[in-house]
Amino acid sequence: MTDRPDRPAADTFFRAFLVSGFFAFFVLLILVWVTAGYGWALALAGAIWFALHLAATA
Repeated sequence: MTDRPDRPAADTFFRAFLVSGFFAFFVLLILVWVTAGYGWALALAGAIWFALHLAATA
């Protein structure tokens, strides 16, 4: 028997990419909040959510 994992390596890389993407998104929102204020950060988060929602339903 080999000690190879059952999952392919691409699954591991996808998960790491997803986690780092969420981290970068929240860092971006915090930077916008600090520099431009809560309203702009909320508007940016809403716009990104809306774009992802439209892309998911199309």
